[in-house]
Amino acid sequence: MREEQRTSRDSLPRGIPAVGCVVMASGLGRRFQREGAPWQDKLLADFLGKPLIGHVLDLTETAPLAARTVVTRSEGTAAYCRGRGVDVVLHDQPGRGDAVRLGLERVQALSPEPLAGCLFCLGDQPLLRGESLLSLLASFAGAPERIHRLCRMEAGEPVPGNPVLFPAGLFEELKALPEGKGGSFLVKKYPGQVVYVPVRDELELMDVDTREQLEQLAALAAGER
Repeated sequence: MREEQRTSRDSLPRGIPAVGCVVMASGLGRRFQREGAPWQDKLLADFLGKPLIGHVLDLTETAPLAARTVVTRSEGTAAYCRGRGVDVVLHDQPGRGDAVRLGLERVQALSPEPLAGCLFCLGDQPLLRGESLLSLLASFAGAPERIHRLCRMEAGEPVPGNPVLFPAGLFEELKALPEGKGGSFLVKKYPGQVVYVPVRDELELMDVDTREQLEQLAALAAGER
């Protein structure tokens, strides 16, 4: 078992329950391709000097998490993650729910103790900040039976974003999602259980679908530095 997966609960901040983390990286990246150009693995595309997925790996590597894995269909992404010592589930299952189930089962197996919750992050959300992730974990610690989700505020109302942290009470439903559905299915099913945690900067919640979005987001991020 890799060093990062042997995390002792004694080394984690008091009050934070055991939380696993699944980095979702199973998209096929079709919208990222340009006609006539060679196929490119979106998650390995350069973003501010490192592969796109590298930013989320950096962030989750230092967070107080009990276990972490990346779920992907890409051999290139899997090789990059393994090269960094990150656990990977490389699969060929077709559904979004399959990726959720496989990731959750893996972090449950990796965790040194039963998980109180599981955090689902996107591999293509490079500007997420550590303070926002810690705020999400702190919110969960205060109400570990509820769903916790990052958001931005618009006219006083939360606009949902990612990551989302699900409580252990929903694990079995996460493993049995309807065909074609992801974790958002349960967020919509149980709206009264959702706690929204605002981010400081809405750029944190932006993910990348196209090369144009990658370039625009990189330009916006560089302008803030």
